[in-house]
Amino acid sequence: MDFPIIVNHKEVDGWHIYITDAFPGFYVANADKEKARSDLVPSINKLIELDTGINIGITEDQILIV
Repeated sequence: MDFPIIVNHKEVDGWHIYITDAFPGFYVANADKEKARSDLVPSINKLIELDTGINIGITEDQILIV
């Protein structure tokens, strides 16, 4: 896995949406930007754990939001 994980942010109709090409289909959205952003790391960690069975503990420092 390459770091940083690049996460794209966009706002649509008041919703803050985060997606990444690193995990096809990954999608985090919330009307509250801080809530959506705070859900990124736990969501990515859970996705990796479900896919691999390993909790590698991604941190916020390993994510680049553009």
